[in-house]
Amino acid sequence: GNMSSRLFQKIREDRGLAYSVYSYMSNFKEGGLFTIYAGTTSKDYKEVMKIIIDEFDEIKKNGVTEKELERSKNQFLSSLTFGLENSKARMSRLANSYLTYGRIKTIEETIGEIEKISCADIKEIAQKMFDEKYYSSTVLGNV
Repeated sequence: GNMSSRLFQKIREDRGLAYSVYSYMSNFKEGGLFTIYAGTTSKDYKEVMKIIIDEFDEIKKNGVTEKELERSKNQFLSSLTFGLENSKARMSRLANSYLTYGRIKTIEETIGEIEKISCADIKEIAQKMFDEKYYSSTVLGNV
């Protein structure tokens, strides 16, 4: 997530409940992790969690807009391209590709896969994965 993400807008910009809000993914051969970080106070923790879960429910129900999807694709593809200039990022991408797929995926292959993603695809995945049975929370501090 970045400063234009839904969660950043709702949690930080609209409500001022956290200084930092972002998400990231970790992919593995047999599964993965979708992580959301919000640096908030113990008094705002429950409200922040509710906003996150409500947003998951909204995406399950209504999906994302074409504009949101295009912005996300462009952001990812820019990050991928800039990563080619950094040897550590390039090696990490190659290792992750090999460990996940058993082979090295080309940049062109990855770009093609990203470009094919549709709003319907996002909604379908959200309906499968944004289920409370998969949720867990880690908290540091007094909550």
